[in-house]
Order: sequence, then C-alpha cells, then structure tokens
Amino acid sequence: MRKKELTNAELALAKAQADLAEFDAIAAILDPYQRANPKLTVEEVIPLLLRDGRAEDAKRVQQYTSRMIRVTKPT
Repeated sequence: MRKKELTNAELALAKAQADLAEFDAIAAILDPYQRANPKLTVEEVIPLLLRDGRAEDAKRVQQYTSRMIRVTKPT
C-alpha cells in the first residue's frame, strides 16, 4: 500500500512539473506581446501570433488555454 501511495505521489509530482514547464513555455510565447500591450488577453494574442507567422505557437497557446478553461460538472 505504501509503495502504491508513493508511486501516485511521484506521478502527481511529475505531472505538476510538466504542467509548470508548459505554463512557462506559454508565458514565454505571450510575454513579448503582453509587454508591448499589457491589456492584451491571451485570446487577442493568438491572431497576432498567426499574423507573425507563428502558427505552431498559436496552436500551442490555444490548446493550452482550452485545456485550462475546461470546467467539469460537479458530481
């Protein structure tokens, strides 16, 4: 039982670290645009990324934000 709990904790820690790394990567993509105009939202930056030829970054930001905004129904 103890080993299973430890494994679950290790998996949770690995997931948290991966989420943090992805958050940092998204922040690095958004930062130049939001420094230039701090009032820009993430949704407003995505078209700017596309305009600048950064389609992969735009897709990555869009996927990340749609994943983070997902709301689950209470059970």
